[in-house]
Parts: sequence; structure tokens; C-alpha cells
Amino acid sequence: EWNELKADLDCSWVMFGEKFHLGRSPDCALVLADCRAPVAAAIVRDGGYWIVPQAGARIMAGEAEFQDRLPLTGDCEWSLDGAPLTTVPVPAAAAPVGTRPVAVRF
Repeated sequence: EWNELKADLDCSWVMFGEKFHLGRSPDCALVLADCRAPVAAAIVRDGGYWIVPQAGARIMAGEAEFQDRLPLTGDCEWSLDGAPLTTVPVPAAAAPVGTRPVAVRF
């Protein structure tokens, strides 16, 4: 039982409506110390979860740079304006009906 709970306790969970922000600013829901931008991107829910870069922010997946919104999929390593991030799948039992959520590690 402890091993199942330990993973949940090692995470920060964000409850949100339509979107939340990531960046260096303490006003962001996810504060990223390595991020160069105060507000680098938003995570939005629109038929799935997407990361939307804010003006001037860079999203890199491997060597590819993205300037438009990008779907969040499980098992992906990427960076947001210099901050390394990893998305991992969330078990379907923990997901809202009709969605495929992912968790973000930073």
C-alpha cells in the first residue's frame, strides 16, 4: 500500500478549470526554477491536454522546436524555455471520463 501512495505524495497536483500557467513567476500554478520566462506556457484542456507557449517562449521536444500548441502525451521529455520537463501517463482509473490525462514532472 505504501508504494502506491508514495508516488502520489511525491507529486504536486493542480486542480484547474480551463487552463493554468507554467513559468518562473510565483503566480504560476507550476513554478519552474530553470525557466527563463515569468509565464512561459499554459496547459489547456480542449478535447485533451495541450501546452500552449506564450509569446517568445520555446517548447523543445528533442531537437524540434514548437511555436504552436502541442498535445501533452505520456512518456515524453521536453523543455519549456530552458526548464526540463517529462510527461508520464496517468492510469485510466484516475482520469476524468472522456480524457487521457498525463502528469508532468519537473
